[in-house]
Amino acid sequence: MNLEKVSCFWLHARPFKETSLIADFLTQDHGVVSVLLKGAKKPKSAFKASSFPFTRLKLSAVGKTELLT
Repeated sequence: MNLEKVSCFWLHARPFKETSLIADFLTQDHGVVSVLLKGAKKPKSAFKASSFPFTRLKLSAVGKTELLT
């Protein structure tokens, strides 16, 4: 499944390994989508500013399994 600039809401995030997060997003067309955010816990990560629940975002992700990156 490929998602390209889909409007979504950030629902929840949980830690995964040292620097990554698994985040859940609510999209209009695809429902709840889980995405692996690699490097999201690094100090200079772009995800730090937008990692609050119910933040509206544009999401682009790719993957062949249930967990997209």
